[in-house]
Amino acid sequence: AIRDENLKRQEESQMRIEALRRQTAEYEANIRKETDQARVEAETKGRIEQERKNWDLHMQRSKMESIEFRSTVLEGIREAGSILGDGFKEYISDTQKLTTT
Repeated sequence: AIRDENLKRQEESQMRIEALRRQTAEYEANIRKETDQARVEAETKGRIEQERKNWDLHMQRSKMESIEFRSTVLEGIREAGSILGDGFKEYISDTQKLTTT
């Protein structure tokens, strides 16, 4: 009888220990899941923020390139106009060339 009671207590104790192990495993799994979700969320927010900064930098570079291109084109137009104007003035002022053509 005593042996049966001891055996029964040991079985109950083993069952409680096993239940605690299951609860601990479930708790650890939940903690891992929450941690993973928090990590993924933080990484996603970080990527979004980085993309916003990159977009701003790309836009700023694009504006600078456009301004530089515009000034280069305008400078080329002015130079071409100056060369043509100087050539035309020289042609008009040289009466000998003017009369021969």
